[in-house]
Amino acid sequence: MSHNHVGHDCEINDGALLSQGVTLGGEVIIQKKAIIGGCTAIHLDGLNMVGLKRNNFSIDDIRTIKNVYKALFISDEGLWVERLAMAKSVYGGNPVADDIFNFIEHDSRRIVCKPISKSAKIDES
Repeated sequence: MSHNHVGHDCEINDGALLSQGVTLGGEVIIQKKAIIGGCTAIHLDGLNMVGLKRNNFSIDDIRTIKNVYKALFISDEGLWVERLAMAKSVYGGNPVADDIFNFIEHDSRRIVCKPISKSAKIDES
């Protein structure tokens, strides 16, 4: 559809549909038959360490953010809700971690997805 941006080295596989206003940052892979809703922005996976440092996050805050990120997105133990509950039990009460949890839980329509590594094999059947 119209008004989309596809950054450098992106891969869009067969049958994928990008609605109007989708923005893909560099090196994004859209899998076969994926549907991306309008005005969605997809960026490289991982934390924006440069942005955190530029915005004067302390070393301790960055360490907390890394740990919460790993607990939620890198761990493959349990379902999403179980990983979220575990992360909250470990890091809850820390203001930076609580900001992350509040962002995730604020709107029931918000979708949080796990990035897939380029080497991951996807069943395309």
